[in-house]
Amino acid sequence: MKPQAPGGPIQLGASNTTFALLACILAGQPFASQLLADETTARPVVERIAGPLEAMGVEISPEWQWAHAAINITGRLPLKPLHYVLQSAHSQTAAALLMAGLFAAGRTTVELPAVTWDHTGRLLRHFQVKSLRRGLGVCVYGGQMPESRDLHVPGDISFAANWIVAAALQPVSELVVCGVGLNDARTGFLRVLVRMGGRSWSLSTTVTVNPGAP
Repeated sequence: MKPQAPGGPIQLGASNTTFALLACILAGQPFASQLLADETTARPVVERIAGPLEAMGVEISPEWQWAHAAINITGRLPLKPLHYVLQSAHSQTAAALLMAGLFAAGRTTVELPAVTWDHTGRLLRHFQVKSLRRGLGVCVYGGQMPESRDLHVPGDISFAANWIVAAALQPVSELVVCGVGLNDARTGFLRVLVRMGGRSWSLSTTVTVNPGAP
């Protein structure tokens, strides 16, 4: 939880999730950082996190250059606690702001307008970070130290969705998808598929699909 100041700009390319999470971690450090990324990646992330981070005492100054962006972050420690209501159910932004909340002096709460993925809450609990869920909001207290624990990262079932639907459309077929996460917030399309006449059974991290009636 006390990273060293980078020796130069940090290249992030087109990874917007890395950009959002790392920006909020660096926001809680007593040094300045610069993140370099594709403009199409950086601009929407900056638009979502700049306001709340500035409310926590962070200085963010983006420089837009053609298709590239340089985001200068002057962090502080500790950050000011925050109660922020997101205008859209964007789980990536919520996760990033909760990461910043770990460096705040007090409780940080992020509220979403609708139910979304809860991967961040599950990870926080896995690493022994205490958080509190109140309705559509998640609270985290600053100053906590995550514990080192092994973690198996499953595959994203959304990347298997097209193959699952394609198998369900075939008269005689069977598809077994292994090693994917079966979080209820990510498997809604399976329930829709069953309602449309397909037959789907799920157990642990394996999904088996057989076609139903046409």
